[in-house]
Amino acid sequence: MPYYIFDCGRDGDRVNFYVLLMAILAQLVAHTSFNWALRWIVSYFCNS
Repeated sequence: MPYYIFDCGRDGDRVNFYVLLMAILAQLVAHTSFNWALRWIVSYFCNS
């Protein structure tokens, strides 16, 4: 895991938490946009 580089006491733990949170948020956004695109494509082909 690359965010262990910032591990230096309590501040390092806080940086690790924020990096982990950003990674989880990025995954959620990617999955949400992917699901939205898939739903749009399915509805487009079903309507036409």
